[in-house]
Amino acid sequence: MKQYIWQRQTLSDLARKYDLSEKWIQKKLDENKINLVVKLDKDTELVLVADTTFFSRMSGLTVFRETNLKKTVWWRQTIGEKAEVYKLGRQHLEKNGFKIRAVVLDGRIGIRSVFSGLPVQMCHFHQKRIVNKYLTTRPKLPAGIELRDIARTIPHSHEEELNKRLTEWHQKWK
Repeated sequence: MKQYIWQRQTLSDLARKYDLSEKWIQKKLDENKINLVVKLDKDTELVLVADTTFFSRMSGLTVFRETNLKKTVWWRQTIGEKAEVYKLGRQHLEKNGFKIRAVVLDGRIGIRSVFSGLPVQMCHFHQKRIVNKYLTTRPKLPAGIELRDIARTIPHSHEEELNKRLTEWHQKWK
């Protein structure tokens, strides 16, 4: 179980390593019980990173991780990245006595509303991906090059500094 979860071994990796069938490995993994309530001090204020990863069109995993503790505090298998799944996660944590201090998300608008009343930040990785989507990774025009340079500073900039640079860029390139 430890190798499958923490060392990211696949069923086929484990089957080859131990000279057993994938079916047998899957059966043994399915027999394990997983504790869905993480043991943390109830007074711990959580700063969550919440995201969904998909393994196929109909199979995904929504995960809430506490960034400072580097622990997964809630997860659920899902078939879509919907606000209801995130709402279940928030309700689960709050019902178990955890206090959520802030949340980092991928920027989907419907999901952001689940965490109303809390500080929410868009993930820097997703911000940079959006910029790449519109600019490409190697812009040719000077305006694009400058905007990409500004986007690269997102993880290291304060809001005021970033707003100032973007305003100057807008004024310069209209």
